[in-house]
Amino acid sequence: MAAWDSLAAELGPAFDIERFVDTLGRLVRRLTGEGRVVTQARLAVFVEAGVNAALQQRINEAQQRLLAWGEPVAAALGLRERRSLLTLLAVVEGLMVNQVANPDPEFDPESAIAAVLRGLA
Repeated sequence: MAAWDSLAAELGPAFDIERFVDTLGRLVRRLTGEGRVVTQARLAVFVEAGVNAALQQRINEAQQRLLAWGEPVAAALGLRERRSLLTLLAVVEGLMVNQVANPDPEFDPESAIAAVLRGLA
């Protein structure tokens, strides 16, 4: 949740889609750059949760907190359904997994995030 709290602090109370895309893109770059080791550890925990019910429960609880935080942000972006927010989060996760596993020097998370938001709104 610390990363998402950082995103909220950077966004501030008033933002538009462009500012959201830029801010989330910077967060993704930070989590796959200087925060790469933490992201790798988090991904390892996710894999372990596949065989550890207690860990899976903790991840579910964290996801519920993230969704509660993200739903008003998503609504401000024109995403009215929880499924749309889940889709956006899945895309962000996929961007990070791919960049950590196979770094692309031309990594452009902002373009992907913007395209997904346009498709979901």
